[in-house]
Amino acid sequence: MLIVGRLVPEKVHPQRSNTATSTTPKPKMHLWTNPHAWPFLLTFGGQATLSYTVTAWMPALMEYHHVSAGHAGIVMAVYA
Repeated sequence: MLIVGRLVPEKVHPQRSNTATSTTPKPKMHLWTNPHAWPFLLTFGGQATLSYTVTAWMPALMEYHHVSAGHAGIVMAVYA
């Protein structure tokens, strides 16, 4: 939670304006140019890539290293 607070400070401490209502429209923020979106993209993308890689390749690697099918099934059940 502290990391998210450091990455997105305007969500933790929003800027207060002197007027009750603002008449100027807020600029439109694009996702790909938003510097605060990139840490989330890298974190969640990396986690998804690692999860897919382990789930897809772990049984084949265990078979290659002569782990029995029963033990491989238990390991994958614990991982899942």
